[in-house]
Amino acid sequence: MIKISRNKQMNRRVRDSGADATNNRAAVLGIRLLRLLARTLPPRIFLGACAAAGSIAGMVSKRESRIAASQIAFAFAGCKNAFHTDKQCRALARASFRHIGRFAGECLLIDRLLGEQPSNAPYITVSGQDIVEEILHSGQGALALSGHFGCFELQPPYFAGLGIPATVIARSPNYGWLAAAVNDLRSYNGVELLWRGKEHSVKTLYRALKQQRIICTLLDQDVNLDNHFAPFFGEGAASPVVPLRIALAHKLPVVTSFIIRKDVLHHHIVIERVPYDGSDPQALEYVLNCYNQRLEALIRQYPEQWLWWHRRWRRRPGIDYEAHPELLRSTNDYLAWLVERTAERVAA
Repeated sequence: MIKISRNKQMNRRVRDSGADATNNRAAVLGIRLLRLLARTLPPRIFLGACAAAGSIAGMVSKRESRIAASQIAFAFAGCKNAFHTDKQCRALARASFRHIGRFAGECLLIDRLLGEQPSNAPYITVSGQDIVEEILHSGQGALALSGHFGCFELQPPYFAGLGIPATVIARSPNYGWLAAAVNDLRSYNGVELLWRGKEHSVKTLYRALKQQRIICTLLDQDVNLDNHFAPFFGEGAASPVVPLRIALAHKLPVVTSFIIRKDVLHHHIVIERVPYDGSDPQALEYVLNCYNQRLEALIRQYPEQWLWWHRRWRRRPGIDYEAHPELLRSTNDYLAWLVERTAERVAA
C-alpha cells in the first residue's frame, strides 16, 4: 500500500510538472501572438482597446478596486482640491486600472516604442542619460531605484538597447505561467531577470554588480523580505532593502529612474543621482527618504499612473512578522485601519 501511495504521488508530481511546462509554453506563445496582433492594428486603436480592457478588469476586481480607492483617500486626506469624496477616489482608481491596461498594451508594442536603434527611439525621451553613461565609464556597477509608476517595464530594455547591461530584480508571480510570460517580456534586448527571494538570488546580484551591470529594482511594494520603513505620503512604508544595503556597503552609485507617460506612445524617463555619504550610518534611511519623496512628487502630479492596489502601508514598523505572522493585517483589517487613519488625517 505504501509503495502504491508513493507511486501515485510521484505520478502526480510528474503530471503537475508537465502541466506547468505546458501552461508556461502556452503563456509565452499567447504573449507573442498578442504582439503580432498589436502590430496589425493602429497603435491608438490597440491601446484604446487595452485601456478599455483595464477598465473592465477594474470592475471585475472588486477587492483591488476597494484597496485602490481606500489608499487614494488615505494618501490625499487633508490635501486641498484633491480627492476629497468617495466618488473622486473611485474615479481615480478606475483611471489607474485604465492605465494598467494601456501599460500592458505598451509592453506588447515594445519593439515599436524602442525602434531599431533605442538611441533614436521615436517615442522615448530621457533626462539624465549622461548620468548613467558616466557611471558606466567609471567601471562600476550601479543601483537604479524605480517604482510601479508609468510604463516602468520600458526602462530596462531601453537602456539595454543602448548597450547598458541591465539586471531587473522582480517579485516572482504566484503562478508559473505568469512568471514565464513576464520573463519573456522582460528579456527583451537581453535584460537579465532576477527573481527576488529565490535561492542564490543574492549571489547572482553580486555577480551582476561585478559585471558592472545596472541593477534595476522597484521599492514601492510591501513584501515579506528584509524591509526598512520610510515616510510615504506622511506614513511609514516598508521597502525591500537588500540590494540597497549591498550597494551602500560597496559605495556604488545609486540613482532614481522613473518613466512618465506624456501622451499616447510618448514617454519621458527622468534619471537623478541620489548623493549619499558612504560613511554615514543613516545613509540607507537618507536614500529611502529621497526615493519616496521623488516618487510621491510624481504621483501627486500624475496620480493615475501609479498602481494603487498594492497594500502599500500594510506592514507597520516595530513588528516581527516572521515571529508573529498573525499580526499581519488581513485585507479587511487593513481597509478598516485605512478608514480610521484617513478620518484622523481629515480631522487634523
